[in-house]
Amino acid sequence: MKNFNFLDIYVLKTKSFHSMEYAKNTFGGLLVLGFCLLQTISLSAQCSVAFTQCPGSVSIMDCDHSGDEAIQWPLVIANTTGFCTGYTLTQTLGPTSGSLVPLGTYSIGYTAQVQDLFSGLTSTATCNFSVSVIADPTPPSFVLCPPNITVNGVLVNGACTGNAFWSSPISTDNCPNQSTLTSSHGCGTPFTSGPTTVTYTSTDASNNTATCTFTVTVLCNSGTSNQGDSRVYITLQPNPTSATFTVTLPQPARPGMRLRITDLAGRMLQELETAPGTEQQTVQAGALPNGLYFLQVLENDKVIAMEKFVKQ
Repeated sequence: MKNFNFLDIYVLKTKSFHSMEYAKNTFGGLLVLGFCLLQTISLSAQCSVAFTQCPGSVSIMDCDHSGDEAIQWPLVIANTTGFCTGYTLTQTLGPTSGSLVPLGTYSIGYTAQVQDLFSGLTSTATCNFSVSVIADPTPPSFVLCPPNITVNGVLVNGACTGNAFWSSPISTDNCPNQSTLTSSHGCGTPFTSGPTTVTYTSTDASNNTATCTFTVTVLCNSGTSNQGDSRVYITLQPNPTSATFTVTLPQPARPGMRLRITDLAGRMLQELETAPGTEQQTVQAGALPNGLYFLQVLENDKVIAMEKFVKQ
């Protein structure tokens, strides 16, 4: 009986199921069943390629309102089955990832191609999806807005006024560091008798806006006096912050003053000494998880000022 070698396997693979006489003449009738089994295995192991990861529709926002944006999308991955060469991946349609493109929708296409190791036949698969670069449609939102305030006014030459103080509102936006905050009235400025509406407006780079409003009411009764507000007020900029922010004190820091960051439950997360003799202090917050925190100013182990900030 003739020996059964790899070349014979390839020859058998190229024959049809109807070529039984070839198998008989070459190997003898006892190997016809083996030939059929081999042919079945060879057919099931033919090379093919398919995409296992093809992105769906992708949207990218033009957060800085520049009119163009770097286009990008998730990784495109294909996989092969059978006896194949390694597949080649080619982008056949649309701009390449990382290109700056104007607002609009772009069709992206990829082709993966492999070659069967035995027959030399090629197999291909395609992946098509769209990427849209859009203007930012989402307005900012306020996470903190002061409550209504009532203060006692002072009568001076028949006119009643009162100074009102509050913690600065905090807004956040889906595009970080792209919004600005303006107000109709400044903290600590005098207000006239009666109610006054204070409005803060947060505007992002795409001119989407959100507002925060509260009322300051000055009460004026005969004989009332205002001894002044003994609280210490600080400002934090920028707020929200992604890494560092500046604390501005109402007067130069004195030796021994400290800054402390706590979470909403009051747990201390970070503490540092102030730089004496200067009103502005720099705080590193980059290691904090995103969320809402308190910045406290301490002197002689007593909290003399506190302000909220958002890490994003």
